[in-house]
Amino acid sequence: MPRKGSLLAILTVPIIALNAFAQPSFAAPKHSAETSVADLRTAMRKLWDDHITYTRNYIISALSDLPDTDAVAKRLLKNQDEIGDAIKPYYGDEPGKKLSSLLRDHILIATEVVKAAKADDKDQLAAAQKKWSVNCKDIAAVAQTPTGPRRTWKSCCRSILT
Repeated sequence: MPRKGSLLAILTVPIIALNAFAQPSFAAPKHSAETSVADLRTAMRKLWDDHITYTRNYIISALSDLPDTDAVAKRLLKNQDEIGDAIKPYYGDEPGKKLSSLLRDHILIATEVVKAAKADDKDQLAAAQKKWSVNCKDIAAVAQTPTGPRRTWKSCCRSILT
């Protein structure tokens, strides 16, 4: 069975790159009188902190066969919707929905990675990691500027998920 520390590193390092989405540079924002870049940055920082916590909790629960694994996974998935909802006032409904959907897929695929790694099923692990890599690139495509988070996310994909 793979070392739990290695699996934890594989699953959490991409979260650092995801934090780049807290920097509102990946599309032309739609500002209103009630919203500001600082508000978005603050909200995203909190949501990504939550994301890290929920991801960590899921990994611990899944690897330890704890009875709260499904509940923790559901909360982690809800966090992806919250992240998408947070960008809607700035980037619109469709980008928010797309980001939520891609992030939910990312989490669901990550659960496949954890299960395959835990079972030491190399074929299933390779298939899940390949799917994860494609999803990662899809998330990067949401970031539309060459100097913004897209570059960070794509770089992370190459170094972490391969």
